[in-house]
Amino acid sequence: VPVVVGNCVTYSATLELMEAGIAGVLVGVGPGAICTTREVTGVGVPQVTATLDCAAAQGEFHKRTGRYISIITDGGMRTGGDVCKAIAAGADAVMLSAETAVGDYPVGAVAMMKRIITRGESDPYYHTVMEAQRRPPPATDADAIMAAARQAAYTISATAIVTFSSTGSTTLRAARERPKMPILGLTPRIKTARRLALVWGVHSIKIANLKGFSEMVDMAVGITLREEF
Repeated sequence: VPVVVGNCVTYSATLELMEAGIAGVLVGVGPGAICTTREVTGVGVPQVTATLDCAAAQGEFHKRTGRYISIITDGGMRTGGDVCKAIAAGADAVMLSAETAVGDYPVGAVAMMKRIITRGESDPYYHTVMEAQRRPPPATDADAIMAAARQAAYTISATAIVTFSSTGSTTLRAARERPKMPILGLTPRIKTARRLALVWGVHSIKIANLKGFSEMVDMAVGITLREEF
């Protein structure tokens, strides 16, 4: 059973939890809408700082093991600027609570945040930050191929990078490359699709099992057009 653990705010704690085998990390102590930790104990860490530190641990862990663990910023998402800062700091996903839990317009709040994130990710400065955070790939054949795929996508101005994976490992490698175009993660396993939904830049879709390469290409093109990439 995949386990997401939180809440973390430090590099060392995040690294230890990843080494213990978790599937994801919730980041944040104090900034949540109903959190009283700072008021009661006086303990807390600024959310952007915490996200940066936990994302750094994510990078170190991937370098050592080749495993990609999602970073989820939990709390402090009161404005569109908060969401953009979390994504720029290295979060794979953000957790909304105040408006989505007790507000009058939960669906509208999520839709608005999505538009804000999309707009923020189109800013040239955002891509400069992502490029600065990008780490050299591990020295494996699979990682070298994905790094080359990223470069090929940039060279031909591709609208998306499409990955096929049963376990999600190929899609996770694509996310680690932090490409400017979205990643369409196709998988025949619903559990994998759900886990990939929390990974940076990935639009995951469950598909049927495919029998050959030509079938993969046809399906990739069809889904890319259907999803309006």
